[in-house]
Amino acid sequence: MNDERRPLTIADALVLIAGVAAGLGLVGSILRASHLTPEQLWNNMVRPKAGWSVWNAFGMTVELSAILGVPFVAAWTPACLVLQVLRPRPGWRRFRRRPGFVACLIPTVVATLMLAVVQSCISFSIVEMHTSDAKWQVLGGMLAGSGVLWGWIIMGLCGVCRPSRTWTDRLGRMTGALWIALGALSTAYMFLAI
Repeated sequence: MNDERRPLTIADALVLIAGVAAGLGLVGSILRASHLTPEQLWNNMVRPKAGWSVWNAFGMTVELSAILGVPFVAAWTPACLVLQVLRPRPGWRRFRRRPGFVACLIPTVVATLMLAVVQSCISFSIVEMHTSDAKWQVLGGMLAGSGVLWGWIIMGLCGVCRPSRTWTDRLGRMTGALWIALGALSTAYMFLAI
């Protein structure tokens, strides 16, 4: 079956909604763990203590994307990966060459490994960590963003990159571009926080 004509179904929309719900739930739990109310967040955005300047706006954008954007997209990406692997799709040899699939697979693996490492560190009391710490979000954003970027570069250099005109591959490429942007913002946050 040709997957070029696969329409967006209600089941696909439900998977996307579940991804958005998981992302919002994760961001909400991070805000609750940091004891930051929506009013405090809004006041910090509307009336920053240092006043408005281009540098403060850039710093706030970097901080919010690293601390809240990375967890949201980390919860959203597995939903995009599920949509990538559902049939109809091409055989594995053609499918693994799609940049949208690679852009969803790498961050999902990175997020899973980061979750396992963080849980192990907390369980074995190796490192004192809290869910409100931005360290794991920043590190995860950097690793996932650079993983997608290098994955695409290697695919391009090897000549195996075969973008598809399907909505699933385009969604995956959009998610990958978002990861690259979040990786760059997480790197900027790391340098700004020092």
